[in-house]
Amino acid sequence: MRTFLTGFSVAWGIFMLMILLGAGNGLSNGVAENFMRDAVNAMWLWSGRTSIPYQGMKENRQIQFTNNDYDLLNELPGIEHTLGRYHISGNRFALGNETGNYTAITCRPELKEIESIEIINGRFINEPDIREARKSVVLGKDIYDALFKNKEAIGEYININQVPFQVVGICMEGGSTRHRNAYISISTGQKVFNGANRLHNFALTIHANSVDESKAVEERIRKTLAGYIPAKRAARIKPIEALRDE
Repeated sequence: MRTFLTGFSVAWGIFMLMILLGAGNGLSNGVAENFMRDAVNAMWLWSGRTSIPYQGMKENRQIQFTNNDYDLLNELPGIEHTLGRYHISGNRFALGNETGNYTAITCRPELKEIESIEIINGRFINEPDIREARKSVVLGKDIYDALFKNKEAIGEYININQVPFQVVGICMEGGSTRHRNAYISISTGQKVFNGANRLHNFALTIHANSVDESKAVEERIRKTLAGYIPAKRAARIKPIEALRDE
């Protein structure tokens, strides 16, 4: 009995070790897969809250990005592409009797390269969409399957929060197993969904050949945005390498 119990406990320990190692490696590979198709020189920027009083204004104020910040970032050396995004909440998609809740992302054409978005039919958001604030939308594959059910979608109209948008493309997101995002131009999103000139975050690609160069660009962005308006800006900037390490 003692020999049997000893052997069983050793075998059980080895079995559990194999399960835990397999689960850990699987999780690690899954996270790496989600990032591997993103641009390796990508950087994301979110607004935060101020930590100290400044020029008569209290601490803990929420910082709000605007289109002026986008123009400012475009002028900084070391930045290759810049795009700002405005988040639209409560997105209800409808086509005839088919409806569903999905994510609508406002963007610029550069997002296609930053996030390695694959176009499987039609096109992505382009510069005329931005300039003319066109109501064009690129649907993720899952949205297309749910609403159109393999029917022709290019040129058709769907409703997003009861606003008609013309489908110009079908896409698959890089490294993702669920393609439930739709993409519209940033200018259209701000005008149609009461965004004014507000932005929620930025996605950037930078010219950097090392981690030190990436940190130097990050610091330049922080200092520039901090001194751009009377209130001091607090921002969280994470290079893609830092995101992978997490």
